[in-house]
Amino acid sequence: MNEAQLELSVMELFQNEGYEYVTGDSILREVTDVLLRDDLRAYLSAKYAKEGITSIEIESIILSLVRASHNPLYDANKEMLTKMTEGFIFRREDKTKKDLFIRLAWMNRYIGGYKIREVTPYIIQDFFDKLDSERYTTYTVTAKPAFKEVLERSGISYNKFRTQYKLNTCSLVNLIGGKSVSMEYASCMAKVLRVDINKIFKIEKTVRPYAAATIARVKRATRCIFAMAKRQRLVEDNFASADYVSYGRKPKRNIKYLDDQQAKELFGVIMEYDDIRAKTAIMLALMTGLRRGELAGLEWKDIDFVLHTLSVNRTGCYSISMKSIYTKEPKTEGSIRRITISELLNEQLKEYKAWYDTQRENWGDQWEDSDRLFVQETGKPINPSTIHFWLKKMLKKANLPDVTLHSLRHTNITLQIAAGVPLTTVAGRAGHSRVSTTSDIYSHFIRTSDEAAATAIEDIFIPRDVQEG
Repeated sequence: MNEAQLELSVMELFQNEGYEYVTGDSILREVTDVLLRDDLRAYLSAKYAKEGITSIEIESIILSLVRASHNPLYDANKEMLTKMTEGFIFRREDKTKKDLFIRLAWMNRYIGGYKIREVTPYIIQDFFDKLDSERYTTYTVTAKPAFKEVLERSGISYNKFRTQYKLNTCSLVNLIGGKSVSMEYASCMAKVLRVDINKIFKIEKTVRPYAAATIARVKRATRCIFAMAKRQRLVEDNFASADYVSYGRKPKRNIKYLDDQQAKELFGVIMEYDDIRAKTAIMLALMTGLRRGELAGLEWKDIDFVLHTLSVNRTGCYSISMKSIYTKEPKTEGSIRRITISELLNEQLKEYKAWYDTQRENWGDQWEDSDRLFVQETGKPINPSTIHFWLKKMLKKANLPDVTLHSLRHTNITLQIAAGVPLTTVAGRAGHSRVSTTSDIYSHFIRTSDEAAATAIEDIFIPRDVQEG
C-alpha cells in the first residue's frame, strides 16, 4: 500500500462511519486558513461539555491555534504539531474554575509518545484494550418550570437574544416547548440570565460506549499504518496484525426488520399510496434491499425495462456543511452491481417514468435535467433523508413499528433467506463484497432456514402423516 492508497483507505473508513468527504476547494474558507473552525467548535463543545466550556472560551482556543499558524512556517508547524499530539493547558475565563487540558487527537493519548520503531505488540494491545473501554458522554438538557419565570423576569426580548447575545431563538422556542437543547446553549443561556444552570435546567447525563464499528475502524487504520511502515522498512513487522494482538470478539448486531406479516401490511399501503414518487421509492427499497444513498443515486440509465434489471453505480448524499447534494461511489466495490427486478416492480417503474416525463414537460426550461429517478418538483435531486420521511408516513398509516429505511434492507434480506434463496445470491443482490458478511449479520435467520431445510428433507423420506401416526 502506497501513501495515496493509505489516504484513500482512511477516507473510506471515515465515510463508512458517516463522515462526509468533500474536496478542499469546495470548502468556503480563506486559502491561508488551515483550520475548519465550525468542525473544531463542534468538537470542543461536545468534548468539554461537562466542564461547562463556554463559546467565548472555544473562540479563544481557536484564536490561539490561528496565531500559531501566523508564525514562520517551521515554527508554526512545530507548535501546531506539539499542540495536536501532546495537548495543551487552557486557562479558564472564570478563574474559579479548573484549567482545561485540551486534547485534539485521540490515538496520541495512548501511543503518541513513541517513535514507530519503539512500538511493541504489548503497547498496541494496551492501546486496543483501552479503545474497547472508551466511553463518551451525552447530555439531555430540558427546561425546568423555573426557566419560564426567570425568562419573563429578565425582560430580554427574542431580538436581543439573537442580536446581542447570539443565542438561536429557535432553540429558545424548543426549550419553552419542552424539547432538549445542547449543553453549550444551556450554559450560555444561564450566563445571560445570571442564574445557576441547575436552577433552570434539568440535566441528564448518559455515558455510552463507542459503536463497535467505530472501534474496529480505528484498529483497522492502525493496522494499515503499521503495514505501510513495514513496507517502507521502518519497522520489523506489522505488530498491529492479528499475529501479534487480539482484536476482541466482534459483538453481534441487533438488527431491526419487519416480519413477513408486517412486510405484507406495508406492501398493501404502498400499493394504495397516492404519491407516486414515495410509492416507487419505498417499493424499490422493500423489494430490492437497496441502501438509502443507492436509491437516491439511481438514474434512468440504470434501469433496463427490457431485461428487467437495475444497476447500482453511485450513491446520492447530502452535505450538511455545504447544504447541497453530491455524488460518490457506492460503499464498497461489491456494492456496484446489477440485479434483476420483478415484473411488478418493472411495471411500477414504467408508470413512474411516464409521470416523470410529464413533469419534465410541464416545467419546461425550469426543469433541472439530473436524470435521477427521485427528484424534487423541478427535477433537482432529492435529499436522501426525504425517502426516510416517506417511509415514516407509510409506517404510520399502516400502524407499524417506526423502523428506519435500512430496516427495509434487513427485511428484504431476511425474507430471501427464509424463502431459501442461496446465500451467494442474497449477498450479490445486497452488494456485500463477501458472502461471510451476509452470513455474519444474518446468522440467526440462516440457522432458522437451515432447521426448516432439515425438516423438509425428513418430510421427503417420511411423510408428515406417517410421523404423526
